[in-house]
Amino acid sequence: MKIFALLSMVLLSGCATIINRPYDRVQFKGEPNATLYINDEEVRSIPWEVEISTKDQLIECRIESEGYEPKEVTLRTKTGAGWVVADILLTGGLGVIVDAATKKWKTIEVSEYEYSLEKIEAKK
Repeated sequence: MKIFALLSMVLLSGCATIINRPYDRVQFKGEPNATLYINDEEVRSIPWEVEISTKDQLIECRIESEGYEPKEVTLRTKTGAGWVVADILLTGGLGVIVDAATKKWKTIEVSEYEYSLEKIEAKK
């Protein structure tokens, strides 16, 4: 029985590390169709659902479309309390160390972002 308990602790160490994916999906909705940049890297055309890495605390996003003012938004990640509780209960705290080191507890605070770009006014 002791071997089973020890083996379970080792195999289940870091619930979020084993189960949670390293990204979250965020749905970008709005007008006009635009290009999304994350941390200054072009990602894709939107509106669309986008997979975003959760490794950073702050995720800098920029939305651009020709003839419109660009819009900048910062998405934040948070620690999922459920992962912490699961680590404590299922691994006796060992998983807390593993998941904290791998940052797999994190999720993005929003699952949907609605944008609206303002048209650039023609200079007279």
